[in-house]
Amino acid sequence: MITRKAGEAAKAGFYFNPKTWDIHLHRSDGAILPTGEGERYLRVPTVALLVLGPAMGFLFVIFLPAIGFALVFREAWRRMLALFGKSATARRKEAKVDAR
Repeated sequence: MITRKAGEAAKAGFYFNPKTWDIHLHRSDGAILPTGEGERYLRVPTVALLVLGPAMGFLFVIFLPAIGFALVFREAWRRMLALFGKSATARRKEAKVDAR
């Protein structure tokens, strides 16, 4: 893959900005890439884009719900532990105070 900086002239094709995850379509040779401070673009071959596009969509559809459920269960687990953990900690403190 060819790397270009923002503001440079580039050939026609697809350019990926890894900082913002945007894909910019260059329609003509010699056109300037969108400007941005310190941004760079990677030229993506059309064949690779035809393979990666549907693959990324598939992964998005499969893993987005799974990540959502995982985050909900993790938060519920943490809140449940906090609810029961406070009472157990309070009991330990009371036991130490009573023992003195």
